Amino acid sequence: MYFDEDSLTLIETLWETAKYEDKDQFPLLCNGFYEGRDGELKTFSIRSDDFEDKERIPTKFTCDGTDISPHLAWFNVPLGTVEIVLEMHDPDAPVSGGWTHWIVYNISPDITSIEIDSVPEGSKQARNSFGRAPYGGPCPPSGTHRYIFTLYALDIQLDSVSNLRDLHNKIDGHVLGEAKLTGLYSRR
Repeated sequence: MYFDEDSLTLIETLWETAKYEDKDQFPLLCNGFYEGRDGELKTFSIRSDDFEDKERIPTKFTCDGTDISPHLAWFNVPLGTVEIVLEMHDPDAPVSGGWTHWIVYNISPDITSIEIDSVPEGSKQARNSFGRAPYGGPCPPSGTHRYIFTLYALDIQLDSVSNLRDLHNKIDGHVLGEAKLTGLYSRR
């Protein structure tokens, strides 16, 4: 998401003049912008060296390849973040609620990337829709599916997470910021 200088000036002005007792409320009102760890107004974002947003995920990261997780990097973690959680979900799967491919939690806010086929030191993985904890790459039965990588910056530390529903229940009301990257995949 890109903004011109006038838009950024307006947002900065709103930030400075907001009359909230608790400035932690402000990021929720200003879509995509958060107070960064350095106190500056930032956009929490995620990207991959392996594919662009809304572009095709390379085959090696799918069931048709070696089924390894892609590189991911994120920027401008919101101030006050205690933990980062990563979720990879396919909302187009032909099952109720979609298909969860990967959940990584207990990621330190000091970590800014995940390398190919790895998880950050100290992090944990929850069970995905395949019934196992590690990454399970795209493997759609038909058509092009969206695979949404969502990062959540939390104000709490999670002790354990069993699955996506459990994750969403535990983080409700504790999300300081959210960043998304969407990859596409269809089997040929």
